[in-house]
Amino acid sequence: MITPAPAAYPETLYDSLIVDSAGGQALTPAALARDLAAADVVVIGEYHGHQASHLLQSRVQAQLYRLRPAQVLTMEQFTVDYQQELDRYLRGETGETEMIEDAGAWANYRGSYRPLVEFSRSHQLPVIAANAPANIVRCVGRRGPDYLDGLAEDMRRYLPDSPFLDTPAYRAKFVEAITGSHSSGDPTMSERMNNSYKAQLLRDNTMASRILTTRQQN
Repeated sequence: MITPAPAAYPETLYDSLIVDSAGGQALTPAALARDLAAADVVVIGEYHGHQASHLLQSRVQAQLYRLRPAQVLTMEQFTVDYQQELDRYLRGETGETEMIEDAGAWANYRGSYRPLVEFSRSHQLPVIAANAPANIVRCVGRRGPDYLDGLAEDMRRYLPDSPFLDTPAYRAKFVEAITGSHSSGDPTMSERMNNSYKAQLLRDNTMASRILTTRQQN
């Protein structure tokens, strides 16, 4: 026997429920946009494979545009070294298939992130490739943060001045999320974990730097 879900509870992977953390009230995307309209930066987290996350992002993007049309979309899904390829598509100089190939779009681009980019494209809004270059992130994860010391200048320019900036609380949360209490005393695991953490910080700080620079420029 299947028990029906409560009416307010999301029933499919396309459904989402927005709840005001302060009052516990359910919000529509339009109401959420009104609450966010005065913010300079809005960050929407997601599970990459969960369609409700992407549908919600698209709806909030459109609702915010009605209130704040001077909008810039910043994306984790594109890396900074592919900004030119992304810009060429936005200007109509290349087609979508070429952009997907040349800009290293994720495999689920068409079903998940295309609506965001197309909204920006149709309204002539900037789209910022924000993530750190994937090959650099992989090398830091495998070889450690010292890998950046030998990085060529033409690649180093894509990275922030403080690529491994962090806080103790964030590190503790990262370790707990990955391993919990397992292998905390294993030196090999500790080194591997530290490299993985540094790779994540490189991603985070590159994206934060791109957001900050974009805000200053716009």
